[in-house]
This record gives sequence, structure tokens and C-alpha cells, in this order.
Amino acid sequence: MADRPVPATPDVTVVMPACNPGPFLRESVESVMGQSYGAWHLLIVDDGSTQDLSVYLPCTLDRRRLTIVRHAVNRGQSAALNTALRHVQTPYFLQLDPDDLLLPEAVELLRNALAACPPTTALVSANIRVIYADDEEPPVVRVGAPFRRGDRYRLLLHNKAVWPRFYRTEALRRVGGWPTNGPYEGRYLEDRRMMYRLIEAHSLAWINQVVYIYRRHGGNITVLHAREHNELVRYVVGECLRRWGGRFRPVFRRAEGSLLLVALRPAGLGRKSRRRRLSL
Repeated sequence: MADRPVPATPDVTVVMPACNPGPFLRESVESVMGQSYGAWHLLIVDDGSTQDLSVYLPCTLDRRRLTIVRHAVNRGQSAALNTALRHVQTPYFLQLDPDDLLLPEAVELLRNALAACPPTTALVSANIRVIYADDEEPPVVRVGAPFRRGDRYRLLLHNKAVWPRFYRTEALRRVGGWPTNGPYEGRYLEDRRMMYRLIEAHSLAWINQVVYIYRRHGGNITVLHAREHNELVRYVVGECLRRWGGRFRPVFRRAEGSLLLVALRPAGLGRKSRRRRLSL
């Protein structure tokens, strides 16, 4: 891997926001180094780590292919991604969490898929394999889905972010980057908030292949901050419905500790009416 020539003009930036990622970081970076598509640059945003991230970087990584930007203090995921967006110089932007992995053909497949889409397609996602760090559960595959431009309510009812997220950089800039308003200043649910902004004027494409490994462990943000995550679900769904004209009001239900949007009821109907509602 170290002997491969560095492409003169990378067109994909792999963006990795990181705060004290620990030894998982080495495997994540190695998965970037092992890509079949060579025209990539790695951008790590060190979001106020107290660890020295350099000790976890593979010694075979060509530093010409790496940029590290540091926040003096932790500012959260949305702020880290916005910092990355200011530094990215390529037309494509792939987010990789520092405890996850890319399969060897991930960048090539995602890049070629988005390049073949019209400019109104903001991102391409795929399927992911979920692995468990404690090995107590077997790996599972989660299958994604495409969303056409205007599928905003169907996307809300999907209740999940798409993975991985291979973005068209210009689309991210067109919507102003990741929002940091509201509770917790964009620290949580940043993935879904960005999708909800993009779907207003863009399509979200999907390829039916597993290209990304999501590592489930006790340090995941959604595990450590489940309460904050659920609070943001209410806030973000309400924010979207207001921005989209206030036609519907949400119906939520808790399932296994998570708050889910299960229906959208027309705003003019009383609480006892169940007719003419959008639901799963």
C-alpha cells in the first residue's frame, strides 16, 4: 500500500471526525489505504481529543495523502463536519467514523455511482454490515433505500440515516453545511438533519451492495446519549414539519428505548381522528 503512487488530483476526500477514537482509528485508516480506487485524500478533524491521534496512525500511511485539522476544544459532530467542509477541495466527500471500516471497493463503487447520477443527486448510500465489538451478537446486514427528490415525508418516517454517506460536496455547500442550531448545537442526529435538508431539492441514491462496516460498541454516541438523541428526534421532526409548511403533526412511539416517528397526521384533524394520515 505504501508503494502506490499518489494521484496528482484526488477527487474524493474521506472525512473522519474524531474525538479520542482510541485504537479503532488505526483499522479505519487502514481500510482507506486499502481502497481499490486510488484518487482519495484523508481529512481527519481532531475534535478536541485529549489523546495523541498520531500514535494510532499506520506508519505506512503516506502523509501527503493526509490532512489533520484540530479543534482546541470539543465542538461536536456537526461543527467538525463543517470544519471539514471548509477544507475539502474535491467534488466528492465521504464520511467515515473513526471506529468503522470501508470495504476495499467502497470508494470506487460509491464514486462511480454518484458520478453517473444527475447533478440533483446529493449522495449515494449502500448497505452496511453491523458488527459487535464484544462478539456477543452475530454480524447483521442492514439494507438501505433510495429517496427521490420530494420524498421528504417518507424519509422522516424512515427513522434512520442512510449509510454510508458519499456526498456531492457542492450539494453540502448549497444547503449551508450541517445545522448547529437547537438543543446540543448539532452534537447529535447530525446525519438525519443533513438528509432532511438535502431531500428538499435533491435525490438520495442507493446501491444494493455492502460497502461499509459499522462497529457497534458501548462507546457509540447513540448508545451513550440515548436520551439526548430522543430529545433531538422530537425537535428535528418538528423543525422539518414547520419548515415544510405545517401540514402535518407527528405521532411518536417508543420502541426499545428509541423514539420513533410512526405517523404524520394532518394538522387540521383532532386528536381522535385516525383518517387520512401518513404512516409506516
